[in-house]
Amino acid sequence: MDVKNAWDHRKLINGEHPIWKGEWKIDEKVGGLIFVNEKKIADQKGVLKFILGQISKNILSGKSITNISLPVDIFSTKSILEVLAECLAYAPILFDKLASQENPNSVDLVKAVTAFGITMSVLYLDMEKPFNPVLGETFQCFIQGCPVYAEQIFHHPPISAFMMYGKRYRITAQLESKVDLGMNSGCGSNEGVTRVEFFNSKGKITNTIYFCGPGGEVSGLAYGDRKFNIVGKCIFLLI
Repeated sequence: MDVKNAWDHRKLINGEHPIWKGEWKIDEKVGGLIFVNEKKIADQKGVLKFILGQISKNILSGKSITNISLPVDIFSTKSILEVLAECLAYAPILFDKLASQENPNSVDLVKAVTAFGITMSVLYLDMEKPFNPVLGETFQCFIQGCPVYAEQIFHHPPISAFMMYGKRYRITAQLESKVDLGMNSGCGSNEGVTRVEFFNSKGKITNTIYFCGPGGEVSGLAYGDRKFNIVGKCIFLLI
């Protein structure tokens, strides 16, 4: 199943996409997404001057911009651990049917994992910043009956680990959250290797795929249309 079919699996709810919720629309001319929630844009531009001032101070003192104190107005109600767990939402849609086969085609597995890597980046998209977890903080949930466990295992640099037990597959990763901000844009990425293992009916690993997912760039933070595009490279390794 490709990314388009995965999106089609989710029907519109009250005329809105269940993931984008009326906040994003597709840029039909050049691709990517355009943020259309004008109220959020206005609220966030109000704190932009403060953030830029903090960034300047950190740069001049040689500190990382990830250490700046941010006003609570721009934060989501979620932590990074919860957002990472939500990014796994398409795993059952893309993997369940293939994983139920005793000897799935390797090419089909790579296609599914490639689509999964892209959906992780798109599902992470939010204009409200998630809270940084404290060291040792955990989060647990279920996605279509599959348990997900996440924990903050390092504070500096901020690294989160997660594991999802699917139906004859398992997803594990340790990812470091990184952010680079410019005058009118910001790039974010979760750097690290994600591993997807597929099992046969006897519980033996039949295929393992490693991948490094792409990052995301949001432009128009200070002026112009606010747009999102996936940037960087995706690297996949089948064993």
